[in-house]
Amino acid sequence: PPCSSSSASGGSGTIANSIVRTRAGTLTYLAPEGALHDADAVGALGAAIETCVAQHELRVVLDLGKVSLLSSQALAQLLAGSARLASLGGWLRLTAPNPLVGDILLATGLNRRIEIFDSGGPDSRPLPATPAASGQRLGDILTERGLAKPEQLAEAARLQRQLGLRIGRILIEKGWVPEHELLQALSTQLGVPYLGMRPGLFDPGISEALPQDMARRLGVLPMFRIGNELTLATTD
Repeated sequence: PPCSSSSASGGSGTIANSIVRTRAGTLTYLAPEGALHDADAVGALGAAIETCVAQHELRVVLDLGKVSLLSSQALAQLLAGSARLASLGGWLRLTAPNPLVGDILLATGLNRRIEIFDSGGPDSRPLPATPAASGQRLGDILTERGLAKPEQLAEAARLQRQLGLRIGRILIEKGWVPEHELLQALSTQLGVPYLGMRPGLFDPGISEALPQDMARRLGVLPMFRIGNELTLATTD
């Protein structure tokens, strides 16, 4: 759908499905509203990016401040739009995701593929960052954080040899380390995001990506599918 024309110094327009387009110098801002989860909303986002390309506006900032939810389709569209602009010498950047959308970008790794920056506004939030694998032993991380004492770790190691349980499980069952703190430490050790599951942090549309019996056996929940890449949640 066509955008209204705007000057290089400023201007705005409205695209179908409530995507507002605003020019600010050499940048074009696109501001969708609501949930980006159905075909119409995702198609409107793709059309908005193509309109910018047609008008030679190749530096596009997608303002997620009023976006409540992203589906697998929407995430794939973000990657496609980023690749489209990059192929022409431009870029797509994201700004102002709410906590849920930020966690979706973190879980799926899109925060590493598309730059996200702080809007600098009064409601700006810390941006999602993928933890880098530290390579440290779990016990060392817990000790550095003051969560476990050396004697507790030594006892957990003894019980691990005796019972064949994991040290982390022993620390939790003994009440020495809270489970959420242990999972945060494992996130640091392994470089895998730790997120609290909640509605919106998985796409119901891909629930059948794995057979239910397999998902139960493995203890996993399909979250999002982008192309041939499936993101899974696990408690293990």
